[in-house]
Amino acid sequence: REQAASAAIQIGQFIGQIENQIRWLSRLPAELSTNEDDRLNAIRLLRLSPAIAEITELDAQGREQVRVSRRVADRVGSNVDQSSFAAFRGANESRAYYGPVYFFGDTEPFMTIAVRGAGSTPNVVVAEVNLRFIWDLVAGIRVGNTGKAYVVDRMGVLIAHPDLWPALQRTDLSGHADVRAALDGVGPPSGGLVKGDLSGQRVLSTYATVPSLGWLVFVELPLSEAYAPIY
Repeated sequence: REQAASAAIQIGQFIGQIENQIRWLSRLPAELSTNEDDRLNAIRLLRLSPAIAEITELDAQGREQVRVSRRVADRVGSNVDQSSFAAFRGANESRAYYGPVYFFGDTEPFMTIAVRGAGSTPNVVVAEVNLRFIWDLVAGIRVGNTGKAYVVDRMGVLIAHPDLWPALQRTDLSGHADVRAALDGVGPPSGGLVKGDLSGQRVLSTYATVPSLGWLVFVELPLSEAYAPIY
């Protein structure tokens, strides 16, 4: 339980730090800066935060003013209308928008985060965030000698696992009883849960929630190791 909670806290802190950095950009007064100023500030933020792969600044009507990216060519003053996009609508409806996890080039996990600025005509800053950090974090969690940790998103889809293949396959675990219960807000049993893992091995399992995202961090230990002291 401690390892699951610790991983959930670290993931929450990682996403929270990214959000704060984007929020700093959104709070810069739009009326006092040109598109070129915005582009330079976005470049500065990309240098400070390796996890951010792309930043787009939209005006209050949802028109793109600046896009700075590690993946495609930068764009300034395009005025492309993105007012119907989920990120723009989500940022205007709540404090921050967290998009679903998607894979860029079928190998890299990403998530869209968007925040709204301040003032009477607030802009919206949209960032594409590389989640490799979360993969590295999960791969580094040591649960006993043979246990493991993995993460599912708020839809029950596997997004991080020590074995990359199940994550790249976007394995849907929402049909598993424990994942379904966790997504419905049911807390884990105090003594853990005995179940079969993805390979069919019997394991002792528990989980913790990443509050801001609704993601779940599961930690599993094979019964043969978990019960060894009893045996």
